[in-house]
Amino acid sequence: MEILDYFKLPNRAKLDQRIYVKDLIHFAEATGPTKTMIEKSIDTMHLVGIITEDTSKIWKYEDDSYLYEEIEIINVVLKDNSKVKQLNEEIQRVFPNPVVVIYKYQDKYLLSTALKRKNKLDDKKSVIDSIQTTDWFKLDSMHDELLSKINYEKNSLKEFYEQIDYILSAEYVALITNNVPEQIDFTIKSKSIMIQELLVKKKELIEQEKEESSMQGKMQCHMQIKQIEEMLEKMK
Repeated sequence: MEILDYFKLPNRAKLDQRIYVKDLIHFAEATGPTKTMIEKSIDTMHLVGIITEDTSKIWKYEDDSYLYEEIEIINVVLKDNSKVKQLNEEIQRVFPNPVVVIYKYQDKYLLSTALKRKNKLDDKKSVIDSIQTTDWFKLDSMHDELLSKINYEKNSLKEFYEQIDYILSAEYVALITNNVPEQIDFTIKSKSIMIQELLVKKKELIEQEKEESSMQGKMQCHMQIKQIEEMLEKMK
């Protein structure tokens, strides 16, 4: 099964439209190190799906703060994944509509969503409230079970997109507990955010421990790492 198959795109929603790197750079108004980062990171980039009310039969959504009239699915093949966090922020910023980005590097994937709201000062732009990504993963049984939860039984495109965002959040819970949560909704976000913050801190401490020259410094890092591991264990 291909990664795109999990999104169950209706035929009318499927596309294969190339997005050229030079165009992304233009719309991002990228210069200097940011332009270089984009050029060195991306091999190919395609718009592979647009989910709308017409293509999905799910109602669009609009209120004073949010607009969900189309959801774009973008596939990005990378030649260098070392700057994927920065690249993802640029891509999500450039596209004002809700976007699911599928990154592929060698035989691994990383998925991204971004919850956005209207920009009251510029209706051609949006304001990003939060960005969610998975870790890099191979399509194993756990991710198969997780991504299979994507479905179109939603009342609006906003609910549909938030569902995907929650599923990506749930990956971190599943990685810690070795189980895909039965219930995946907005309540999963807070637990997932806590886990992500702890994992980032643990990674930083591991790197710091390697660089410490004194035994005392190494021991302090080691103790903090153990404390984080205990906190993660309690979250199972």
